[in-house]
Amino acid sequence: LVSVVQILIKSSLHLNTIIITFYKLKYLYVALVQLSLSLVRMLLFTVACILH
Repeated sequence: LVSVVQILIKSSLHLNTIIITFYKLKYLYVALVQLSLSLVRMLLFTVACILH
């Protein structure tokens, strides 16, 4: 019984780390997308300025 409880605790901790890592990766992905979008906007703005 004790070993089963220990296994459950370990697996739940492992699951927690996976979830935390997933959320961190999600936020990182969102930040990267926003950064690339702003870079694209800057590039388009620069190109428009050069063409005009």
